[in-house]
Amino acid sequence: DWPREGAGLELDLSASRHADRLPVGLRQGLPARGFVNYLEAQALVRRLEAWAAKDGAATTRVAVLALYEGQVELLRRLIEQSERLRSRTFALEVALPSRLHQRECDVVFLSLTRSHAHRCVAFGEDVKELPLALTRSRSALYVFGDPGSLCKRTTWHGPLEQLDASSAHQELLRLSRLLAYLQKQASALPRANGLAN
Repeated sequence: DWPREGAGLELDLSASRHADRLPVGLRQGLPARGFVNYLEAQALVRRLEAWAAKDGAATTRVAVLALYEGQVELLRRLIEQSERLRSRTFALEVALPSRLHQRECDVVFLSLTRSHAHRCVAFGEDVKELPLALTRSRSALYVFGDPGSLCKRTTWHGPLEQLDASSAHQELLRLSRLLAYLQKQASALPRANGLAN
């Protein structure tokens, strides 16, 4: 039941034609290349705000991770704009997964970022970022991404974007396992009117 095409929500920072899809106050100072996904970043921040209101204890360490530096910076700016998150009592770090190498947090919010409408895309500048992102959490991991882009990526074999054949194969295996896990979790959710909640 999962979509086979992406939603097309990513913005390529090297393409000036996409600049108007970001609010003016968020455009300045973003990297000149890479990808951002504004709607995904907003969804992540809303979920983080809800989590903070309900579960955010002072002793909890939280990480917000993204696979692209531009998305990291966008998330950082949206978090700074949030009154609820500015007044948080828990430790919060926003970074690329590699910045947390050999460190863990209690809770991780992960933005996969990529959301292309019709072609397969790589998930991250460096194939090492994804496995680090998926293994930094001690107790809870929240993954935000485009299921259509994720499904489409698991059908592609061979080099892709900046990934050579070996790196692309590593990514394919990891994303296939992630997709299978997410589908299993989704099928375990209670159903109403035939649709997963």
